[in-house]
Amino acid sequence: MINKRYHVSGIFRLAVEGRNNMEAKETAARILRCSGIDGSIVEVCEVNKVEQTDTQNHYPWPAGTER
Repeated sequence: MINKRYHVSGIFRLAVEGRNNMEAKETAARILRCSGIDGSIVEVCEVNKVEQTDTQNHYPWPAGTER
């Protein structure tokens, strides 16, 4: 059986670190590009101190958004 090629699109959210919004945006864009994902960064939200205390070793969603 021959494999076919597909384009799959969707919505993504990445947790990255940076000194400011621009650096975070550039880091996210680089991750997408290196992963072969043609994406556009729409929003960059800083994670506040309360959200950083998540105990599951991952970054939570920004305030005001649902999981």
